[in-house]
Amino acid sequence: MPSESKPLLTAQTEKPNHYSYLKEFRVEQCPLFLQHKCTQHRPFTCFHWHFMNQRRRRPVRKRDGSFNYSADNYCTKYDETTGLCPEGDECPFLHRTAGDTERRYHLRYYKTCMCVHDTDARGFCAKNGPHCAFAHGNHDLRPPVYDIKEIQ
Repeated sequence: MPSESKPLLTAQTEKPNHYSYLKEFRVEQCPLFLQHKCTQHRPFTCFHWHFMNQRRRRPVRKRDGSFNYSADNYCTKYDETTGLCPEGDECPFLHRTAGDTERRYHLRYYKTCMCVHDTDARGFCAKNGPHCAFAHGNHDLRPPVYDIKEIQ
């Protein structure tokens, strides 16, 4: 029985839209929200975070092939209400942010499987809207990027 092979550590070219979500989605605070001018607050559809518990750390692959935080193991010290962790951004574990964005928008999972929901007339996910972390068609799928620990 052949074993499932995982891709080696190679640079992966991302589609521009995927790249912006992987790199920037909910990483910076919304400047309009700070001025009480964000029109995407209710319902919350803003690309940026408004409250600390919505803030997502950017997954970064280190030189050794591992990520700066786990894509699967949740931190037991992270406070989901305040969005604070005693380890801060250096915490090696996943933070359960609002919408579970650290996991959903991690290189390991973002757009690696199909969404079960249809798209609306604008082409957005009927349930998750324009920020859906799941693929809507084969053209939207991307291969997962594994941590070196998963490959070894």
